Amino acid sequence: MKLAILGGAGVRTPLFVQGIIRISEELGIDRVCLMDTDTHRLNLIGFVARQLVSRAGNPVALECTDDAREAISGSDFVVSAIRVGGLEGRVTDETVALRYGVIGQETTGPGGICMGMRTIPVMLQYARIMKELCPNAWLINFTNPSGMITQAIKSSGITHRVVGVCDGPSAMFHRVATAIGVDEGRAYFDYFGLNHLGWLRGIYTDGEEALQGAILTLTSSASADAACASEQTDMDGGYERIALGVIRAIRMNLHEVMVLNTCNLGAIDGIAHDAVVETPCLVDTNGLHPLAVGSVPCGCLGLMQQVKECEMLACEAAVTGSYSAAWKALALHPLVPSAAVARSILDDCLDEHGALLAHIRR
Repeated sequence: MKLAILGGAGVRTPLFVQGIIRISEELGIDRVCLMDTDTHRLNLIGFVARQLVSRAGNPVALECTDDAREAISGSDFVVSAIRVGGLEGRVTDETVALRYGVIGQETTGPGGICMGMRTIPVMLQYARIMKELCPNAWLINFTNPSGMITQAIKSSGITHRVVGVCDGPSAMFHRVATAIGVDEGRAYFDYFGLNHLGWLRGIYTDGEEALQGAILTLTSSASADAACASEQTDMDGGYERIALGVIRAIRMNLHEVMVLNTCNLGAIDGIAHDAVVETPCLVDTNGLHPLAVGSVPCGCLGLMQQVKECEMLACEAAVTGSYSAAWKALALHPLVPSAAVARSILDDCLDEHGALLAHIRR
């Protein structure tokens, strides 16, 4: 079994490789290919990864390349964690928004929209390569904004074997469970939303609802300290734990319940059937099966609908090059105060990102 990591020069890659080593025999992983366009960083991360593999007795063959076709060819699973424009792009995304008094953040609001618009064309090209060279492979997408990127790929129809992954919900579940002394493995977390816009509605353990008790418990300093202490565990194991958990559940037909980004398919009332949401799913060999959430509070639903419309417009702009769609995406976002501010942010981003957003035509 071959696993490819796009954006393989990321700082979290060594943790991912360690996780692969631990389960390589169980899942039959014998080839891992790290791909990145930044060859200098790739050489550094590749050196560290090879040391980890060597010390473990070489359970997998580790390859490094800057050629996406070489990495993707013959893969059973492709994990994407790319950053189009690098850290410089992130700086632009966040500082342009702040220039106009708008929150600067790379995955949501204006920063997330601009990041999505320059990343979607690249991810669609990778999806086309997968369709050509490994049509039965699954794409595990960590590339931010994860929900928007997954939406673009799903909407394109290139492949439906794609799942958006974020370690945010599971990290929250872990911290809450630690703080209130609940066995995380025995609990069900009633969660719904979009990527980076989610709500924890309930916690059920042994048939009892525990969220109200959790809220009271978390107000105590001792519980707060426990939750903070657990954050290091989240940082140490979130990325590879979620990605490899999805791969393991699909590969071994585990019927595992995980919070993932996929098409709604009627799970959340009031959200379109084909809209990508972040929701509990049953994961097995046949893919992802969203669990019923039903109706949600009107305030949550309204905000989800508004932000989802922004995501859909951003996807449209990225694919068609429509300046109008890009402007609307920004203007409709609840963090942006006016259409005039939205236009200023968009124009500045187009100027400063240059070729990375040249497909958006003014």
